[in-house]
Amino acid sequence: MVRADLPTVPAGTPPFETYTDEKGSFALPLRMPDNLLPGDLVTFTFSVDGPGAPPPRGFGKPVRAAVQNAFKEDIELDGVNQPDLEPFVGVPVP
Repeated sequence: MVRADLPTVPAGTPPFETYTDEKGSFALPLRMPDNLLPGDLVTFTFSVDGPGAPPPRGFGKPVRAAVQNAFKEDIELDGVNQPDLEPFVGVPVP
């Protein structure tokens, strides 16, 4: 499962959650609050269910509003990598 927590959403707002496909790809349609500052980080948490699964891991990354964000490399659930986001190229998301 992939979870994204935004720092400035009202208390009690559920986090954004989704699951990966068989290749590990995922998409989260984040709706960034108007008061989210450019330097605010979105905290991503990655977890797998089942016996012997690695513990959940998470890290924060700044996410740009109104564009598609993609990590530069795979996130290793049993590792410590914290990949940056690709520079955005293309048409802004409406």
